[in-house]
Amino acid sequence: MNSKKTNRHERAMAKHQMEFKKEKMRQEKRNSNFEPFGRNY
Repeated sequence: MNSKKTNRHERAMAKHQMEFKKEKMRQEKRNSNFEPFGRNY
């Protein structure tokens, strides 16, 4: 069982999702008609 491998993969996915959310927030902040925390979270 490669639990180590899956762990690394899950961590990578989580990191990617965090980056994606951060980028999304940055874009929405630029766009003043968006709420700071949109309903899509």
